[in-house]
Amino acid sequence: MSSEIYTYFENLIKKNKEKNNYKPWKLEDDDQIKAITGICITFGIFLIIGLFAHFTSI
Repeated sequence: MSSEIYTYFENLIKKNKEKNNYKPWKLEDDDQIKAITGICITFGIFLIIGLFAHFTSI
């Protein structure tokens, strides 16, 4: 039983070493760029509103 488990894990390790499919994330579509830009602008606006609310309450 233990030899079966050992060979199973050994095969998994070999497969993982062969799979070197590292691909960086690329923004290729205009919709993706618009979505990321919208998220960044939204967080920026929240940051500005939060800072303004904090400093006006002091």
